[in-house]
Amino acid sequence: MDEKSVRNDVEAPELGLLFESYEAVYEFYQRYAIKEGFGITKLRSEPRDFRLMKSFSLACCKSVVVLDHNHELNPSISRMFRSNRKLDTPTKKCLQLNDRAGIRLSKTFNSFLFENGGHENMTFGEKDCRNYMDKLRRQLFCERDAQALLSYFMRM
Repeated sequence: MDEKSVRNDVEAPELGLLFESYEAVYEFYQRYAIKEGFGITKLRSEPRDFRLMKSFSLACCKSVVVLDHNHELNPSISRMFRSNRKLDTPTKKCLQLNDRAGIRLSKTFNSFLFENGGHENMTFGEKDCRNYMDKLRRQLFCERDAQALLSYFMRM
């Protein structure tokens, strides 16, 4: 989500707003949170069945999502709230390719910093990159372990 475009195209929430889906509500409040300088999280949801959501609650990282906050808001750092940090697909691909080529993650992250003009223009941090690569490696090892176990039993 481009933080600069979000600041201009989101109106304040008001009573009576209607949304097509749960995802539309979440995206609307996420955009509003970025604009105003806070992060949101899903507190709970009660699905009626496979496709219908009975109710759900969203919360600010520091208070319930309302128009009057009980804490100071800072839009310049809203990109660093967990709900607003995103690794896009090209970034993930670049991380994977550089990892296969043996380029250290810190070097790759520094190249992202250079391309984007510094930390203030990034929607993710170095730790997000490390977490993504760790998750990817765990999945790869899990697949290899399952294959090795299958091969072992096939030989028996």
